[in-house]
Amino acid sequence: MPGTLLYAVPALVLPGNLCTAFTLTAAWPLVQNAYPDGNYQSRADGVNARHQWALSQRLTYAAWIALRAFWTSVRGPLASFYFYPDPRLRDGTGASATGRYTVRFDGQFPTTYGMPRWDVSLSLVELA
Repeated sequence: MPGTLLYAVPALVLPGNLCTAFTLTAAWPLVQNAYPDGNYQSRADGVNARHQWALSQRLTYAAWIALRAFWTSVRGPLASFYFYPDPRLRDGTGASATGRYTVRFDGQFPTTYGMPRWDVSLSLVELA
């Protein structure tokens, strides 16, 4: 049907050695109304918090290459993939739904090199 959006159907899983480099932040999506007198009203838009994971470690060159290759394979922020933040629950095939999140990259891949590690400002956003 034209105009109908389908749910994200991931085909890839973020490599396990990269999963532990992310830390969780949960945010409530807000809807805000501003009034001409300067007051505003806000409310949570949804029942559950939206999870985000930020890259919190400086990467070795090998980990940076692996993350860059994965980012390229999922076309940056355009495609979704599975993410297992708990390494004990990780399933490399993505078949196990326990501990699995459907995510996408948020934004571009900015990188800064610092001896001997790479700094990458990257985050993941939960889709479903």
